[in-house]
Amino acid sequence: MSDNLTVSEELQATIKKFRFRRAKDIALLMLKITREAPYTLEIDESFENVDDISEIADELPDFHARYLVLSYKIEHTDGRTQFPLCLVFWGPEGGDPKGLMLYTTMRNEICALTGVDTVFELQEKEELDHDWVIDQLKTKNKRRF
Repeated sequence: MSDNLTVSEELQATIKKFRFRRAKDIALLMLKITREAPYTLEIDESFENVDDISEIADELPDFHARYLVLSYKIEHTDGRTQFPLCLVFWGPEGGDPKGLMLYTTMRNEICALTGVDTVFELQEKEELDHDWVIDQLKTKNKRRF
């Protein structure tokens, strides 16, 4: 990666495996950055077979930022099913300012590591539900960073 963020080879392999998985469900990797230099990216939690994305909101920390690598299942009215991959930046309102700044400055590196350039920002846990994700994905071309 870069001099700013340390990523283990094991984590890189895990992210690559996640990106190319063939499962037919909603899944996500919750990533955290250690608070002290040298900054290290780690998996905080991993979720598979998620029935309702709003259940994940309870797992988000109240005052600390996280990145969510999200594989979401979308069933279209014409019978097609898609599994878009996106990155959600969880930056809680009222969160730790130093941590929020750290996560914001590492955004491009996280995008490069995950191979995902579509980033959505989430500040309220209550917003994380199916409708929010679908709305974000519909407008993704307008929100590239």
